[in-house]
Amino acid sequence: MKHRKMGRTRTIMLGLALFVIASAAACGSSGGQENKPVTGPWPDVVRAAEKEGSVTIYSSQVTDQLQALKLAFEKKYPKIMLQYVRGAGDAGVPKVEAEARTGRGIADILVTPSTPWLETHANLFAPVRGPAFDAADYNRAENISKKNYYVISALMFTYGWNTDLYAAGIKDWPGLFAPELRGGKIGVISPDTPARVDFYNFLEENYGPGFLQKLAAQEPRIYPSTQPIAAALTSGEIAAGIFLEPLTDEKKSGAPVDWGLSEKTWGNRFYAVNLKAGPHPNAGLVLADFIVTKEGQEAVARNAASVLENISTAVGTTKNIRQQDPAKLTPQKVREFRSEFRKMFGQ
Repeated sequence: MKHRKMGRTRTIMLGLALFVIASAAACGSSGGQENKPVTGPWPDVVRAAEKEGSVTIYSSQVTDQLQALKLAFEKKYPKIMLQYVRGAGDAGVPKVEAEARTGRGIADILVTPSTPWLETHANLFAPVRGPAFDAADYNRAENISKKNYYVISALMFTYGWNTDLYAAGIKDWPGLFAPELRGGKIGVISPDTPARVDFYNFLEENYGPGFLQKLAAQEPRIYPSTQPIAAALTSGEIAAGIFLEPLTDEKKSGAPVDWGLSEKTWGNRFYAVNLKAGPHPNAGLVLADFIVTKEGQEAVARNAASVLENISTAVGTTKNIRQQDPAKLTPQKVREFRSEFRKMFGQ
C-alpha cells in the first residue's frame, strides 16, 4: 500500500498575511494605474523609498532566509519596513495576477522559481536598477533577463538520511533503492510546480528513464514541500528523503541527520521581479538592489547558492545550477507529468 504524508508546514498562510497588510497597501495604489519610481539619481530613489516607508515581497524562499533578509534590510534602511509573505511553490503567482488585474497591488516584489510563468508574464514586470546590479560581481548581462526578471539565489536540493535509522548513509541518488529503505521510509516531494517537475526530469535524464519507477517501487511517503520532509527526517518519521536543502543547521544542532552532494546536483534558481502594480516602486527598487549586495546575499543565500562569489553563508553559486528548459515545462507537459506521477506513486 502506498504511503502518503501531508505534514505540517511552517509556511505563512497567504490569505492571513495579505489580510493584515492589504489596507496599508491599498492606500498606495489605485485601480488600473501603474506606480512608477522616480527617474533621478540613486539617492533620489532612496529618499523616495524612505518616504514610502514600507515594501512587501512575496516569496517561496524559506522563512529563515526571509526573516534574515528583513533584519538585514531594516538595519541598513531603518526608515523602510520590510513585510514578507511566504507561500510554498508558486503560491504568490495567482495573487500577483489578481493584483495586476485590479490595479490594487500589495506586493512590490515577487520571487519565484517558475521560468515558464516569468517568460509569459513580462507585461507585469517593471525594469530594475541600482548600484549593486551594475557591480561587476553581479554580472548583469548573465543574471538579468531581457524580460526584467533577475537571479537572486538558488536552492541546492539533495538527499539526506537519519543516521539513527540508516547508518549506512547515501553516496548518490541510486542509494535510495536500498532494500532497507523500502516501505514508507523515504520522503519524496509532490510535483506541484514546474520546478519540481524539472527536478524529477533531472533524475531521469542523469540516472536513466527507469529511475522514478524504481523510486516508486520503494513505496515512499509523499510530502507537499521541503520543510515537512526535513522535519520528518529529523524526527525519525522517515529514514531518508529527497528534495532537501543541505541539512547543515539540523546537523549542527545535534539532530541525527546527514546529507551529501552528488557530482550531479540539481538546484532551483530563484528569480525576482519588481511589479508594475506594486504600491511602493521606489522601496521595491531599493530592496531589489539590497538583495544582490553581499549583505543581502548573506541572508537569502544562506545554506543555498549565491548569485555572488565568496558568500560565507552559501554552499555554492548559481552559475553551477542547472537551467530550466521552459519548453519541457509547458502547462500541458507539467499536467502530463503529474498524471503519470500519480499513477506511478499512487498519489
